[in-house]
Amino acid sequence: MSASDDQLRASVRQGWQAARRADPAPTVRYFEELLAQHPDSAFARYQCARAHDFAGEPHLAAPLYEQAFAAGLPRAELRRGLTSYGSTLRNLERFDEAVTVLERAHSLFPDDVLILCYLALALHSAGQPARALACLLDLIMARVDDPDLHANRWALGNYAAALIHGTWSPDGAKSLELLGPLLDSTSADQTASTRSN
Repeated sequence: MSASDDQLRASVRQGWQAARRADPAPTVRYFEELLAQHPDSAFARYQCARAHDFAGEPHLAAPLYEQAFAAGLPRAELRRGLTSYGSTLRNLERFDEAVTVLERAHSLFPDDVLILCYLALALHSAGQPARALACLLDLIMARVDDPDLHANRWALGNYAAALIHGTWSPDGAKSLELLGPLLDSTSADQTASTRSN
C-alpha cells in the first residue's frame, strides 16, 4: 500500500469518525470533496456512495457503487460494497436486482452472515418470502449453537427445503445450497422418525 493510499484511508477514517446521523450533510460534503481529490479511486467513490446511503439518498448512492465496482473496488471493500449496494437497490425498490447482487455477494463470500441477512430481506421484498425464511432458517441452524436446534436440525432442514421447493420430503434438506447440508445423523428427531418407520 502506497503512502497516498494510507493517507486516503486515514482521511476516510477521519470522515466516518466525525459522521453524525442527525446531521449527515457534512459527511456527504466531506466525501464528495475527498472524491474530487481522488477522482480515479474506486475506494473513494465507494466511500462517497456510503455517505449518500448514510444520508438517506440511495438514488445518489447506487450509481457511485456501480462506478466503484467498474473501477475495480479492492476485494477488501467488495464484501461490504456489494452488501451495501444490494441494500440500496432494495431501498430503491429494484428488488430483483438486489437479489441478484446479494446472491453474487453470497457466492463470493459464503460465510458472511450479514450478506445472508440482507439477501433474506431482498428475497422477501422481491415476493419470495418462502426463500427468505428458508435462508434465515439455514443461517440460524448453521450459526446458532443450541442443543434444541441441534436436535431438530433434520426436521428444520427439511422444512426449509420445502419452503424453497414447495413439497416436504424426508431428505429434502440435501438440496439446500446456502450454507451446506443440514442433515445430522445424531439429530433426535431423525432418530425418532427412523424408529417410527
